[in-house]
Amino acid sequence: MGSAIVLSFLLASQDDSLSSRTAARFVKTKQLKLTWAVDRLDVQDFMAANNELVTLNVGGKLFHTTRATLTKHPDSMLAGMFRGDMQATALRDEAGHPFLDCDPTHFLLILAYLRDSRVPPLPQTALELRQLEAEASYYAMAELADAAASAAAPLEAAAAAARQLERRRAEAVQAADAALERAQAEVAAVEALPEMQQLREAQRKRDSLRERSDEDAELIDEWFEAHQAVEYLEVDHNMQLPLLKEKDAARQLRDALLARLCALGADMPAVQAQLRATHPDLANRNLD
Repeated sequence: MGSAIVLSFLLASQDDSLSSRTAARFVKTKQLKLTWAVDRLDVQDFMAANNELVTLNVGGKLFHTTRATLTKHPDSMLAGMFRGDMQATALRDEAGHPFLDCDPTHFLLILAYLRDSRVPPLPQTALELRQLEAEASYYAMAELADAAASAAAPLEAAAAAARQLERRRAEAVQAADAALERAQAEVAAVEALPEMQQLREAQRKRDSLRERSDEDAELIDEWFEAHQAVEYLEVDHNMQLPLLKEKDAARQLRDALLARLCALGADMPAVQAQLRATHPDLANRNLD
């Protein structure tokens, strides 16, 4: 009898132990299921948040992308902004889109770099590359900025060499033009030499004729004075011998002056015309 009671007690105790373990296992299972559910919800929420479409207003132009793309590079300014660090204080346009006061020209390249995690095909001009470098530096994307700078450097060097070559070519053309002008001036001077000699000879003749003309005028005046002396002495028919000698001397002087005028090549009709023009009293007289 006592053994039966003991056995019953032991069996009851075993059942209680089994029930306790079963209950504990049940609770543990429930906890695990709840944890998995929560984790699944967190992952779904996370995926939903990262797959959320985002419309950005960059310098007045709208761009559509996902939050995952914008936060892909954790050190970039866009990642910090759309992780929530700066999103609350970000500027927004009238439609509520986050607004970036930047040049939108190269923002597609910025998004391509974020999306693919590699440097996209770059612009072909040094100016555009330098603009992209500045934009990438602003968004704290060092790899993209360095790639743009490295691509721009040889283009700028080539452009500088081309400018230097063009400057040298222009200087050479200018020097050649100057040399041609000097050569043309020298040729013109050589060709003009006979003409210059002719001009100088004509000037010399004009000067000589001017001097002769002045000398002729003086001789004409002297001849006129001698001629007047002869006429004066011829008027007095009762002149004494000394006056006759003076008349002969005056006539000789007049004739000598006339001979000198002829020797100098004076135009006698012109001389006579000048005498009659300057001395009206000789208008009707013979001046020979």
